[in-house]
Amino acid sequence: MSGRVKKTGGSIEFKKKYPHALLFTVGSANFGLEDFLSGKFELFK
Repeated sequence: MSGRVKKTGGSIEFKKKYPHALLFTVGSANFGLEDFLSGKFELFK
């Protein structure tokens, strides 16, 4: 967990090429990648 702001240019370009794709960013100070991958939190309610 770095706490740094990440660039999203690649995501924007991907979305332009694949407009039906669902994109989301994982990770924050309270919700890290490990929490996401372990299923600790629900994605959709």
